[in-house]
Amino acid sequence: MQIVIDNIEQFKAFFDVVYDSVADLLELQLYPDRMVCSVLDRGRTRYFHAVYEEDFFDLYVIDDVQSITVFIDDLNKLLKSTNKKDTLILELNDEYLVGKIESDTGNTRLFEFVLPSEDIDSPNPPSLELPMVLECNVDELKQTAKDINLIGSDLFTFVADGNLLTVMTSNDVPTKYASTLDVDYESSSDTVSSSFALDYINQMLKFDKICKTVKLRLGEDAPVLYSYKDDLMGVTVSGMIAPRMSEE
Repeated sequence: MQIVIDNIEQFKAFFDVVYDSVADLLELQLYPDRMVCSVLDRGRTRYFHAVYEEDFFDLYVIDDVQSITVFIDDLNKLLKSTNKKDTLILELNDEYLVGKIESDTGNTRLFEFVLPSEDIDSPNPPSLELPMVLECNVDELKQTAKDINLIGSDLFTFVADGNLLTVMTSNDVPTKYASTLDVDYESSSDTVSSSFALDYINQMLKFDKICKTVKLRLGEDAPVLYSYKDDLMGVTVSGMIAPRMSEE
């Protein structure tokens, strides 16, 4: 196995979010034409999925289908040590994951991390049929999330009517707020509304290094499914966030 990555920032985008959200172990599923990572967080409220096609990498040599379980903390240490001008080379050496970082100045740094003895099974992608499918600008959602945080709310509510997308706050703060976004609907039904923890929405929006637009699938009091896709680079990041249900 040998994987060479020049596009460090897009590769790191997925793992930066996953590191703050999930359990201690991560499975890298390596196929001859792609790398797949799937993770379910500790509270089973968030699901993360990434596919890096063979063309994403500068070199991708996988002889047989294999799965590698790694400590998320170790992988994070390796990726945090890189910058956008570096080249990262991943290899296997017996029970070690070997990471080599080559800088544009000629410096080379070598990391060897012991692989965990136990294996894990990657979770399957959620299978949900949701009526509202739309695409919207990530920067506009980020501004809306920032506004909601400033007024002291921790709830992010989507209201989709098939024409516009409105984001509102909860009723537990004195300031009322609503932001109406012009979005592109791929499919729609009757108006649906669903609320989510603001922290989880902010994590979802960190994937904008992959793409500046996000596709959302929404339903009434249902999870939100989201996906970012860069066809040119050959990378797709998707996920699910469980709704926050009213206590009433």
